[in-house]
Amino acid sequence: MGTMGFWTELGGIQLDDSEDGSWIQIMPYGTWEHPVYGSITADDGLFDDMVENFEANVRGQELDVDYDHKAQDGKAAGWFKGLQKRTEGLFARVAFTSPAKEAVQNKEYRYFSPEFADEWENPVDKKTYKNVLFGGAITNRPFLKGILPINLSELVISPQSSTNTPKGGNQNVDKLTKLLTEKLGLADDVSEDKLIEAVTAKLEAPPPEPKTDDEIKKLSEDHPAIAKMLAEQEQTRKELAELRTRHRMTEIERDVSKLNEVEASRKYPPAITEKMPKLLSEMRSEQAAEVLELMEEIVKVGFVTTGERGRATTGSGESVNNIKAFTEAVDAKVKENPQMSWADAASAVSAANPKLWESYNEALMEGAR
Repeated sequence: MGTMGFWTELGGIQLDDSEDGSWIQIMPYGTWEHPVYGSITADDGLFDDMVENFEANVRGQELDVDYDHKAQDGKAAGWFKGLQKRTEGLFARVAFTSPAKEAVQNKEYRYFSPEFADEWENPVDKKTYKNVLFGGAITNRPFLKGILPINLSELVISPQSSTNTPKGGNQNVDKLTKLLTEKLGLADDVSEDKLIEAVTAKLEAPPPEPKTDDEIKKLSEDHPAIAKMLAEQEQTRKELAELRTRHRMTEIERDVSKLNEVEASRKYPPAITEKMPKLLSEMRSEQAAEVLELMEEIVKVGFVTTGERGRATTGSGESVNNIKAFTEAVDAKVKENPQMSWADAASAVSAANPKLWESYNEALMEGAR
């Protein structure tokens, strides 16, 4: 529902000259029929919401009273100072300007009409409020007996067929109506019901299916702007891909260089560290991480010399015993923990018995000489 209001006779009201303003009834209890929005009921719930929203200042501004619902200009005729629910309906304390008081006293204006919306969304915080009072107007031409037109100052469509519409109409509403009819492909003299029906159908229509890449490429053949947009998107995609590749290569080179920092006594030769970044970059990230982890473990543990070479070149029986003691300890650890790899077992034995690991390593070095 849009913004609407009721009207009150001002002829018998004595306007107060004080700055506090005059209390006037702005809406009685009752039910009315609107040609567009149907049945409208003014009851305790409506009044309670209006008072609560007014006191909370949900509109974020002082509410004004204008002339003829801003049909001619936005000049203020007064300002709302208070709002109360009483047994006779809703009352407002309005401080009228001197020209407005004079116009009412001279019977230049006879009626007062509030303006409100059953729902209003605050454009700042997007919070929706129910039954919000916008202000009001002094007027002489109510739209219907007991009910007034939609508030033109809020740029909501106003009924076009009313014979009580001020001469010349409202320019903002006329422009909006003309724009809507053009956009919807309707005739200039379309009826209000047909216009509302067309707007509603447009708003409730499902969104169009997004175009496929092939359809967009086809459109670009006849639309230079779309072709330019696609070219820019492709260039951006390539630049992002190159950036990601450079970033990953930098990370891999950093991780490979750290391998030689794991153990001071063991390092990979340059022939390996120079080739590894390229090889790792061609793998999936998960695979590259696993290979790096394995290479780091090799640096920590070292290589175990087994077979003919280790035994044939050892320089002493003590070296053979040291190698045997270490390998037997590792084998025992594997037997004790079947889920453990030989490399993990060797690492665990080395950590638990550094001297045994040192003797083993020295024996290997002696055998390699």
